[in-house]
Amino acid sequence: MDQSELERRFLELVRDAGLPEPQANVLVAGELVDFSWAAQRLVVEVDGYRFHKTRSSFEADRRRDAGLQIVGRRVVRITARRIEHDSRGLIADLRRLLIGSAAA
Repeated sequence: MDQSELERRFLELVRDAGLPEPQANVLVAGELVDFSWAAQRLVVEVDGYRFHKTRSSFEADRRRDAGLQIVGRRVVRITARRIEHDSRGLIADLRRLLIGSAAA
């Protein structure tokens, strides 16, 4: 599946930071997710406001998150604004999520 521009920018940040490479646009527990680190049981959904601003989209996202969490995945939603304006903080958080889970 083709990645959105926002997904490509996120993946570029991950690669530039030297973080482990996630699987992109894969099925996890029957749900198509943007990024998955299977060994760390981490899912990242990259959310642009344009596609996630309606009530139905908001509700559907929360149902998906709950289903993924039920099967043991941690779900992190990352906004376009965070990618654009807080990439350093975002990478620091991802590093903690990825390394912290590997040490557990």
